[in-house]
Amino acid sequence: MPVTETAVISNLREAFTTFNGLCGGRTESFPGVTCVLHPSRLSSFNMAFLHGVEGAEGRVLRRVQGFFREINTDWCLVVPPQLTGLFEAAVGRVRISERRAVPQMVLDPRDVSLPGPPAALKIRPVRTVADLRTWSRTSQLGFGSGRRNPLRTLAHKESLEAEGFAFNLGLASGRPVTTSASFVSKGVDGIFAVSTLPKARGHGYGEAMTWAAVRDGVSRGCGTISLQASPMGFPVYHRMGFRQIFDLEEWVVPRDAPDARD
Repeated sequence: MPVTETAVISNLREAFTTFNGLCGGRTESFPGVTCVLHPSRLSSFNMAFLHGVEGAEGRVLRRVQGFFREINTDWCLVVPPQLTGLFEAAVGRVRISERRAVPQMVLDPRDVSLPGPPAALKIRPVRTVADLRTWSRTSQLGFGSGRRNPLRTLAHKESLEAEGFAFNLGLASGRPVTTSASFVSKGVDGIFAVSTLPKARGHGYGEAMTWAAVRDGVSRGCGTISLQASPMGFPVYHRMGFRQIFDLEEWVVPRDAPDARD
């Protein structure tokens, strides 16, 4: 893989490992796969990053299933482009309920100008635990994560001091309405948690929060900005100058799947 693609995937894995650890989760490595557990039962937070062919073998998949069974959750195998050919082997060994492709997009910040936010939006970096608590609640509501806030355990001093992470909170009329976060590693700024409350959408706030996260990366010397695009976000990011470099696949393994076969 080109160096940029390798660094982008590494940034994503490190971001999840660090973030879930701050939320009280943990990480364990098996041959060909690194598993990241989050205390919530959301499959979008519980990931097994495949990085070698061994990770799709039945004996390894059984160990991964055991790792996630301690919280009784669905989980995702996150698969880079060079390993998507393992799908038929994997699905022959363990039940996979969904296969989805997530566009991985990058931006060279030197190729664009960085616009300011809309006049009605005030963006501030998160500096206090109280602000981080507000950030987590706003992000939860923006993503529609349900009644439980999977990010509530993030709100503590250690999260504010974590190397690599930066959090931004956007306010309109003095009220929190939108969020973003960035994670820097090896010259890559990964953008995460771009969310806006439903009632505040349509004003360009999500785009403004993305630019705020880009600025975080530029201020820390990053030459590559990366993100994973949702169907709603893809046209916005494309308009901003992001380009798709590959699809990162996610293979969802349900919690009630039988033990993987050899």
